[in-house]
Amino acid sequence: MTSTGIQDPDKLKPPAEVVESAKRGKLAFFVGNGISRLYGFPSWETLCSRMLNTLAAKNKLDHNKVDLLHRQSLKAKISIADHYFRAARETDPESFSYKSMLEGSLKNNYFDESNAYASLAKCGVKFITTNYDNLLASSLEKKHGIDKAIRNSTVDTVASENTILGKSIESVGIHIDPYKFSAPEMLPNNVVFHLHGSYENESTVVASTASYLKLYGDENVQRFLRRFFETHVIVFLGYSATEATYWITSEASLNPRKRIDCKIALLNSAWSHMS
Repeated sequence: MTSTGIQDPDKLKPPAEVVESAKRGKLAFFVGNGISRLYGFPSWETLCSRMLNTLAAKNKLDHNKVDLLHRQSLKAKISIADHYFRAARETDPESFSYKSMLEGSLKNNYFDESNAYASLAKCGVKFITTNYDNLLASSLEKKHGIDKAIRNSTVDTVASENTILGKSIESVGIHIDPYKFSAPEMLPNNVVFHLHGSYENESTVVASTASYLKLYGDENVQRFLRRFFETHVIVFLGYSATEATYWITSEASLNPRKRIDCKIALLNSAWSHMS
């Protein structure tokens, strides 16, 4: 990797590979929690604290146990919180939902036309996200004139060349069950793959260590990711350098014979209002 020093993000041109892959329909954005946090969504640590405190307030966990759990590692805390949330959701789905925990601090400026997700929706590319929220999907629906895509636990689609009130719209696909991802679904643009599930169907959410091990040990998921990385140029957004490096390393393990060309640009939050 060649270092070019610190540059002004406003003057930084996209790499040629990104431009060419976009023209060929082979560009994908891998979207992380850093984008949603710009609009009030919590960090993993804050989400876990909210879940544990809710369990204590609703008498699902003893307050002393919750105090002890707050001192444990994040992986341990989220796994335990997820376990109790799933059990409590059977009798009180509203109080013990990831959606209520995540949207509690959503900022009003998410609906601003100049926000990052609105800008991403204009790009006409494919998306993979590890976020549970529907901010990206909602922005795509709004961009393409769709009030609400047809929703079920597997995929939400609107056929291309359909019309709404005489207005032509493009295809939009929102896939929220990672175990049912397939290669043909990655062919069109304006498609979102929720790799860790979505709070639109809480049963798809991947949060605990056990659920992560199950997901990434699944042959269909491995096959899908291998194919995706083989056929697309991937741009990581909303991830730290450490997180991006993890995914790049994972891609190398999926494709040990493939040479990986990597360019990293670290951008600050000023890019939350991209034009």
